[in-house]
Amino acid sequence: MLTRKFLPKIATRIKETKNLAFYIWGFNLSIIMGLTIRNILSTQIYGTVLAQLLLLPLVISILLFSIGKAVGYRYGDSISAGQALGQKNTVVGIWLTIAFLNPIASIAPCAYVVWQNLINAWQLWYKQKYGRLKW
Repeated sequence: MLTRKFLPKIATRIKETKNLAFYIWGFNLSIIMGLTIRNILSTQIYGTVLAQLLLLPLVISILLFSIGKAVGYRYGDSISAGQALGQKNTVVGIWLTIAFLNPIASIAPCAYVVWQNLINAWQLWYKQKYGRLKW
């Protein structure tokens, strides 16, 4: 609102920039992936714990997307329901774990972000190739 009022030319330029939100999202995702890799490489924990921190978010992500799609299918809107239940904004959680807890604790929420985006990418690819999601 302040930009619209005091810097209308910049506000108009931002509004006219096509796919700006996508590029901001991609930039944020690359930062989160970088944090994840940095924390993985600098950790002093056992491999089994690290595997759990990376794989448990995958299981949770698949479970949430599946439950959402199943519930949404019942009401004729499986895609929106799957996204609503599976897509999480974990940036605040990641920031809190890095700032106030051990940075190792941020590996799981960072991994969830990566997994949910990989699932979304797969869904888009599958829909484009076959025309419809079957799960």
